[in-house]
Amino acid sequence: MVYVGKTAKALKSRLYGYQNPGATQFTNVRGNAAILKALLEGHDVQVFALPDNGLLRYGGFRLDLAAGLEDSIINELKPPWNKRLGNDG
Repeated sequence: MVYVGKTAKALKSRLYGYQNPGATQFTNVRGNAAILKALLEGHDVQVFALPDNGLLRYGGFRLDLAAGLEDSIINELKPPWNKRLGNDG
């Protein structure tokens, strides 16, 4: 399974949210359930990260490459764990 996401937090903090979701953190609750299901079915769960070194700029503006790519990647891959952009997951 594939899930595409971005975070302004440290990756460790973001993954902790999936491991220990709060009751109102719907994305984390859904992610936690999907990860547990995959693991119980014997699937691997892999995490790939694109670090933001803050060096990408346009004029005086800092560009967040992950944020800029997220929607395009989701539209192209149509990952089943993502529920947005017309993707019913």
